[in-house]
Amino acid sequence: MADVRPAPAGATWDIAVEGDPLGAALLALSRLEIDSLEFEDVLLHLAQLAGRAVPGADGAGLRLLDLSRPSSVVGTTAVACKVNAIESRLGEGPCTTALVEARTIRCNALSSERSWLPFRRRVRHLGIESVMSLPLRLSNRVLGSIGVYAGRRDAFDEHAARVGELFTTSAAVTVHNAQVLAAAQRLGVPPRTPETDGPVVERALGVIISRTGDSPVEAFERLLLVSHRTHRRVSAVASQVVHEAERAARARRAGRPTISPAHQHVDPGRRTGQPSV
Repeated sequence: MADVRPAPAGATWDIAVEGDPLGAALLALSRLEIDSLEFEDVLLHLAQLAGRAVPGADGAGLRLLDLSRPSSVVGTTAVACKVNAIESRLGEGPCTTALVEARTIRCNALSSERSWLPFRRRVRHLGIESVMSLPLRLSNRVLGSIGVYAGRRDAFDEHAARVGELFTTSAAVTVHNAQVLAAAQRLGVPPRTPETDGPVVERALGVIISRTGDSPVEAFERLLLVSHRTHRRVSAVASQVVHEAERAARARRAGRPTISPAHQHVDPGRRTGQPSV
């Protein structure tokens, strides 16, 4: 059964980039404390930010494709929640098409659209005319989709689509990291996934553990949080950790002091002081 939850009442964002809603949303995304939030609350925040970033949107929802748990469907408004819940139950609609085909779907006249007839019949009374659905893609996988909605026709143009695609590129990394972090905390060991497995991640964990005294899970959380803050994949962060450790080792052998750019200030927000990987 779908978990349908609206955004928290009175939720606001204290970050504003004048004239640049996308920039403001990406900045807020990078500051999102995924390690201190419940997984579903991370999804709520992502939907809220998508609704703020995409021009013309009256509301937004997020649908997560995760076979290991009940479908998560969240929305920023009651209408967005209802639309997402209806589509999740029916198994058809613009977000479903975006998931299956891994591409952006725009519909600026839903009442006269020929596709998704059962879906259209059930959302007709909700006053939705424009829908844009964007897949949350990571490498060759689709994690879910974000849908933005408007009551007027022709709300989403090419610019809105481009903004949405730029936002979902970073949002997909956040969703993945939140999934993996939740799994690591639940299992007590770093989970193995296509995005986090491999020799470079194992080596980076070893570097972090030897440097900080962290447990394997704590070291893994550090990688995930830096990945989230910097909008880079875990493997890229791990490669940097290993590269800097190798460079420092070579410098020590040569008797030269080193200052690692990777350590100047990367704060994953987990502990006191200025921790880094």
